[in-house]
Amino acid sequence: MQLRHIGITPDEANLFQRLANHVLYSDPTLRPPADVIKRGLRKASTLWAHGISGDLPIVLVRIRDDEGLALVRQLLRAHEYWRLKQLAVDLVVLNERATSYAQDFQSSIEAMLRMNQSMPKLASDNARGSVYVLRADAIPQETRSLLLACSRAVLDGDSGTLAEQINRARERKPGSPPPARRFYPVEQQDAPLPNPPMEFFNGMGGFCGGWPRISDCP
Repeated sequence: MQLRHIGITPDEANLFQRLANHVLYSDPTLRPPADVIKRGLRKASTLWAHGISGDLPIVLVRIRDDEGLALVRQLLRAHEYWRLKQLAVDLVVLNERATSYAQDFQSSIEAMLRMNQSMPKLASDNARGSVYVLRADAIPQETRSLLLACSRAVLDGDSGTLAEQINRARERKPGSPPPARRFYPVEQQDAPLPNPPMEFFNGMGGFCGGWPRISDCP
């Protein structure tokens, strides 16, 4: 009933949970290469001018044209779902459209955000995490580099749907090697005890300790 109230299907909820795995755990498959991360590391205060504290995990989505708006719309629902589940995440939408058209595109994104915020909410008032919309041409290069470096997941509006990007990330994830086989030294068995003397031996067996015994038994 809660999902239906905020317009999320069960399949989408499962998808948002899979994306949350990248937020909660150290999974590099939706992050840039290690050299890009290393070059982009800066102090968290670099983000403060844009209202981003840097205290919460960040999911970054980069879009350049109208085709990416569907991905943003879905991530806005994901963000509301995470807030409902008390998972604190900052969603950052980076508008990378060419400068001459960036402002009109920015207005479209912000209108979508306002529409999403006007929808009924189920998350409590103390739920943390916000949505930020930034223009790439209006922020310093070091800020863009830091966003790429510190985001737990980086999605791209030109790379397909959210499901496609998460599925590709799963395919890139190397499988864990099988556990190493452990070999234990074989305990050397003690030499068999000699057969005790038998009474009334008849060529096949006799009696030992009050019990009948076959001669060739150990």
